[in-house]
Amino acid sequence: MGLLHMNTVLLETIGGYDEAMKFAEDVKFHVDLWRIGRKRGARLVRAGKAKSIFSARKFDKFGDWHYFPIMAKAPWYLLNQRAGDALAERYWYAPGR
Repeated sequence: MGLLHMNTVLLETIGGYDEAMKFAEDVKFHVDLWRIGRKRGARLVRAGKAKSIFSARKFDKFGDWHYFPIMAKAPWYLLNQRAGDALAERYWYAPGR
């Protein structure tokens, strides 16, 4: 999602990340931020030259192509909470993964 900068009031209005979600809490936060900004007449500005660091551990462990089958089923995981929770447990939270 990149680097986000906002004032404390806006962060408190959104309520921070939804810790009840097993995955995509950053996406929900970004959408909530966009919606509140839109209501207030503000716009989301992307810092084009800002650097962001991410972890490639999953790619290092499982290979580059492991992610594509998951993304192909993403709509199913998002619409079916039980399937999405099972994926999150297996992919992100399972011991030894």
